[in-house]
Amino acid sequence: MAFWLTPQQVNDLVAQAKQGAPREICGVIGGRGASASEITPITNVATTAERAYRLDERELAHVLTSLARRGLGPVAFYHSHPGGDPRPSALDVAEWAYPDTVLLIIGLQPAPALSAWAVRWGEVTPVELVIDTEPARGAGTVWTNAAQIAILIAIIAAVALVLLIAFSLLPPAPPIPATPMPR
Repeated sequence: MAFWLTPQQVNDLVAQAKQGAPREICGVIGGRGASASEITPITNVATTAERAYRLDERELAHVLTSLARRGLGPVAFYHSHPGGDPRPSALDVAEWAYPDTVLLIIGLQPAPALSAWAVRWGEVTPVELVIDTEPARGAGTVWTNAAQIAILIAIIAAVALVLLIAFSLLPPAPPIPATPMPR
């Protein structure tokens, strides 16, 4: 699995992180599949914003609704580590609630760097971060669980329909001759 950002998006994220330091910044990256099309900062309302983040719930709801109206979805959530590297902290992993979405971290120390992660029920896996002007051809779409279930249901319905048509085209069964019952 890979996650795609343009060089300009990377520059924008690093600039946001630097401007927000020493507080952590956070936001949503909207797009389709594994490609980012827009970055939306969201206010960090954590009481200890120098070492944690919490997305403002009203802003988050507004952004997610806006993305959905335009046929997009959240492909990543991001935040910064102003005093550290871009690896998920134990708190990041424990509080992660989006198993089908990439966790993108901007670390500022020792030098600005970005990393992408898949966090599923406590398991953390690195995601390849590709920085290019556009996704390479053949870059696969990331299917959510809901999309996979919908495809499975469609396949089952198609097979059931084919079987129903096949059985309806069969000729009727020959009559079974009646045999007298022994007395």
